[in-house]
Amino acid sequence: MFDVILLMAGSGSRTGLSYNKVLYPVKNKPLFRYSLDQFLALPQCRKVILVAGERDFSAVEEATSDLDGDRIKIAIGGSRRRESVYNGLVLTESDLVLTHDAARPLIKKEDIIKVYEAANDGGFAVLAVKATDTIYRVRGDEMKILDRGELWHMQTPQAVARSALLAAYESDSPDLERTTDEVGLIIKKFDIKPIIVEGSHDNIKVTYERDLRFVEYMIERGYYGL
Repeated sequence: MFDVILLMAGSGSRTGLSYNKVLYPVKNKPLFRYSLDQFLALPQCRKVILVAGERDFSAVEEATSDLDGDRIKIAIGGSRRRESVYNGLVLTESDLVLTHDAARPLIKKEDIIKVYEAANDGGFAVLAVKATDTIYRVRGDEMKILDRGELWHMQTPQAVARSALLAAYESDSPDLERTTDEVGLIIKKFDIKPIIVEGSHDNIKVTYERDLRFVEYMIERGYYGL
């Protein structure tokens, strides 16, 4: 069994929206409900912690009023990802915790299960996709082409043992200031490498207006049964 921390305390500024992008309605459902419903459809998912901004709290409550209240909890998000994750983490109980960006509504149930099962075997797993572009590292006048065969784009969900994640976030390590996801934090704190589970390039994180259009297209045509 696992618990999920669904991170949704962001904004919609880069999408051009005047409100949180995860509340954007597609087929009469806010965006965050698509990933939430995928998790809740899995019997291995014990509970989902929705980490929302204070201003969105009532909207999130209303949008989830039809769901089983025993499997849903809402936590207030912080100004940074690490604060939001921690606020959700303290409400979890399962030994294994998955974190997921609510702005990734096209997550597939089979990919969630793959990450969960990989973490059960190794204690730490992440969904990711191989880089397909040619990538250069630029430092001043120096340019170096990187081997894209060695490069991966990290996605979510990311699965970590609850005890390890809690210990990392309750430490005073400066690593907290330099990491942008749970994978980076655990690698730097404990020097533990994750099991990489190859996912889908469709599992995009909605950031810009064009991303909203892509997600709408996929959902309205019934991809992944959404």
